[in-house]
Amino acid sequence: MIPLVIVMLLSACHKEDPGSYNMPVSNFAEAVVRRYIYQIALAQQMERQSDDHFLTLAAKIKRQSEESILEISKAASTPVDINNMSLHEEDKRKITELNALSGADHRRRLIALVIDANQELTALHVRASSSTGIADEAIRAWAASKLPLLRENLSEVQQIK
Repeated sequence: MIPLVIVMLLSACHKEDPGSYNMPVSNFAEAVVRRYIYQIALAQQMERQSDDHFLTLAAKIKRQSEESILEISKAASTPVDINNMSLHEEDKRKITELNALSGADHRRRLIALVIDANQELTALHVRASSSTGIADEAIRAWAASKLPLLRENLSEVQQIK
């Protein structure tokens, strides 16, 4: 009985620091800009399709990504140097592999990449907008404000499948 009481006392004494955050704004800003750059690259691939719905969604994703890059670059306390950012090597490899495919295989792989990229971007926004994500309330709110658009885009691309 005594060991249980000691464990209860020790666990009751432990409190999470409400001021601790898991992600510095600069890390989030750089990561999110890179993810949006990848979204733009995938949207450019989507623009090569002949499907009108694909083309409309590509234009929407591209526009939203460009707007988001500008917004986060202005809002971040340490502005992201978007002029010197490019695709990660892994993202370049994925697009190179995609371009080696043709026809239905290319289309299926493109849809899968767009879905994966959207889910990664959504997860990044969810993490940043959580109560322990980012200390800057304005950036947290910005990240949360993008979630409905990201979810809508995901739903639309999943319908194309």
